[in-house]
Amino acid sequence: VAVIAGKRRVELPLTLEILDFSLPDSPSLPVMVYYESSQPRLYQGRGLDEAYDRVFAMVAEGDYDVVHSHGFDPSALRHGHAGRARVIHTIHLPPEPEAAAALHEARRSEEPPVVVGVSAAQARAWSSFVRFDRVIRIGVPVERIPWSLRAGRGLMFAGRFSRDKGAAEAIEIARLANAPIDLFGSAYDAAY
Repeated sequence: VAVIAGKRRVELPLTLEILDFSLPDSPSLPVMVYYESSQPRLYQGRGLDEAYDRVFAMVAEGDYDVVHSHGFDPSALRHGHAGRARVIHTIHLPPEPEAAAALHEARRSEEPPVVVGVSAAQARAWSSFVRFDRVIRIGVPVERIPWSLRAGRGLMFAGRFSRDKGAAEAIEIARLANAPIDLFGSAYDAAY
């Protein structure tokens, strides 16, 4: 595994195994616990507790050292370990009371999870709910993208179509700049 921190690249002698899992109606192990916004009635609020319990039980049977849970559902956040493996929860959405309650529940276990946020601003926003163990920065490595003085053909937005990601603001900026915009993402919040 290669880790890049700042301008430094370090090769680590690790084996990285990535497993994705599915909801209870899928008989296959290697698919993801995920529901599409086009199917909110199918999964939203139903079956997620059982799905995540099943996933963490399957992971517990493996020989893993660490489990990275990128799920934001309270059903996922209640888990602090899977077998002997410690769980790391990466929080990447605005504060949400049910998610915070689930993290508090997990923190009361004998083996609490590590809770990671993706920015200092996010850590401040969550501070009245949950303390993050670490803050990591995610971002675009702009130093690796060639700069050009020549204008492109328009603007681009890539991300979830949700209020916190600013898709509507991106469209408004494009409109005010009289520039075309391409949007890439999925509808996390169907109403938005």
